[in-house]
Amino acid sequence: MAQLPLLPSGPLSAAVSRLTPDALPPPPDAAAMLAALLDLRGGVMLADALHALPPGGGALPTAEAAAALNVRVRDEIESLTARMDDAFVHAFRPRYRLPGPARAYTLLEQAGAFAPKRSPRVAATAARTLWAPYGDFLETHLKRARFGLRDLRREIAPRLQALGPSADRLERLESALAASTAAEIERLFRRGMHGVESKFLEGLKAALKALPKTVDEGVVQAWYAQGGFALSVFEDGQKLVQAIFAHERAGVEALVHACAAG
Repeated sequence: MAQLPLLPSGPLSAAVSRLTPDALPPPPDAAAMLAALLDLRGGVMLADALHALPPGGGALPTAEAAAALNVRVRDEIESLTARMDDAFVHAFRPRYRLPGPARAYTLLEQAGAFAPKRSPRVAATAARTLWAPYGDFLETHLKRARFGLRDLRREIAPRLQALGPSADRLERLESALAASTAAEIERLFRRGMHGVESKFLEGLKAALKALPKTVDEGVVQAWYAQGGFALSVFEDGQKLVQAIFAHERAGVEALVHACAAG
């Protein structure tokens, strides 16, 4: 059977391209991609799962069961998406306590970042102090969205298996693939989040070097205006979080579609 061509790019590729200086390589074939995501432990786990897979075939799922499952998945994904979107829309409002320009100015001033003869250590400490709430915000909402998808995936597993022998086999195969590649995928996601942090720290370091002799809140406000480094990096982080969620959401939706189709 010929392999279907892999998509050249997706939401993750678009998000990560802003965080990497080099162009993304062309996508490998499916076998090479799977091999890159498997370590020794994952390979053994996948082999054991494949050996234990039940045979496929059998009756097609009923239209009623498939429709009900599609509604449940759609409603939960819409709810997760709405909560994530709401968090980013209101990120700089008091409920999330992300520092805007005024708070950022105060934090940096207290850390000594505006001192004419500040040391590199002072600048580095100030940068990490300012980054911390942004990093926490991105990590928190990424975890909430991903945990929501994982809970949904566990919830629907028995219903997918109940659609018939072929759906049962497909659900178990997808579960085995997910478990065996989880460690490497988590590492790749962490690299993406680290890229956002590095871009923020580098941007702030450059901004501190370019400070005028007299620093007021207006200088920091420019960092958060359109085109400013702080707003730009936060938007990159938002796109990465949303892309990871979109990537994993698409996997759940594709599995449900395939199982429902018999």
